[in-house]
Amino acid sequence: MEPTPIEEIVQTEKLKVLKVALPEGAASATSIFKLATQFYFVFEDALVKDFIEDLKRIPEQWAIGVVDKKGKGLGVIVLSQFQARLSQPFAYDVLGKREVHSTMVAAKTFPRDKHLLTVADHIESEVSRPSNSYYLLENPTGKFAGIFSSKDLLIEMFRLHRQDLKLAVSIQAEAIPECGHKNTQHLEFYGWNKMAKGVGGDYWAMKEYQEGRWVALVCDVSGKGMAAGLITTALAGMFSLYDFTQGLEGFITCVNNFVLQTFKMEKYLTGVFLDYSENDRRLKIFDMGHGHLRLIRNKKSHAFSSANPFLGFTSSLIPQPRAGILHPGDLLCTYTDGFIEQQNIEKQEFGIDRFEKILEHHASDELESIAERIHTTVKTFRGDQPRGDDLTLLLLRVKK
Repeated sequence: MEPTPIEEIVQTEKLKVLKVALPEGAASATSIFKLATQFYFVFEDALVKDFIEDLKRIPEQWAIGVVDKKGKGLGVIVLSQFQARLSQPFAYDVLGKREVHSTMVAAKTFPRDKHLLTVADHIESEVSRPSNSYYLLENPTGKFAGIFSSKDLLIEMFRLHRQDLKLAVSIQAEAIPECGHKNTQHLEFYGWNKMAKGVGGDYWAMKEYQEGRWVALVCDVSGKGMAAGLITTALAGMFSLYDFTQGLEGFITCVNNFVLQTFKMEKYLTGVFLDYSENDRRLKIFDMGHGHLRLIRNKKSHAFSSANPFLGFTSSLIPQPRAGILHPGDLLCTYTDGFIEQQNIEKQEFGIDRFEKILEHHASDELESIAERIHTTVKTFRGDQPRGDDLTLLLLRVKK
């Protein structure tokens, strides 16, 4: 066999036909070359019997590259398949005299410096198959440089996804705090949130936009995870910038138009939007297709029905409020459906009755204590059943 033109090789006296390509410097953090795990190769005209002898002298491999006389990759020998063929009766006698190219399978080749996300897009359908696939890498001169597998790519994509998820959780945590407390002479607020998947589609917020005038809301975006999290983070930005002296109706209309124009009815959100005046205890409620609002007065729970559609459904939205005056000692609770729809291992839902009983029996407790009691009771109820949805609630109490 004539000398190989591949520059980066190591060949010991122990090996007859196998060679190994050595990486040239550190792999780029974004190149597909960083995923290469197999570097052994063999020339196409090597005999199978010599190839078998060399395999006994090297660390365990999953695939071996096959190259032509110029060092260009032709395919791979998948060793699990090769060994399966070799286990057949008389296989060694038959295969041993053949050249190794007869045992290889074709494999796609990629430049080793190609961006791994570009490669992932190119082989997306193949990566989704249950079996592991192998791919060749070539150096700038077109010669064999290594092998990576669909499993290697899946592991890296999962790592990148986890990295992105951690960043998304961090960003959303800044926009949507896990809990928050406001306490004035006449009023007390407490908000609480737990996302089911780290990042999710629940949102709560409250702020004083004029002296003694408060706006608060709880929203629930359809779906879970990253897509829903994008909407809640955008909602947080809109909430922080909007001038609520222009009216809560305008804010609701802005949110509706944003969701409708951006997601084309593929996403929507429900929510309860509150505008409260400390001076006269007047409350204006916009329930936008949400329905999860309870008033606890004298330890009795009262429900409110929704008179509005959810947001992201129609461009001709005209929010219709309900108005009333709260009494000293009233407790208002708006929440998302993750509490009442949580199932236990018997597939029973926690339900609104259990939820209301906690509110009624503990209406005079500290707001933080009420929220923690609800969370703990739901958690005990579900037992080993996974948490099914995001959990968010907002409590408002008028002081006596």
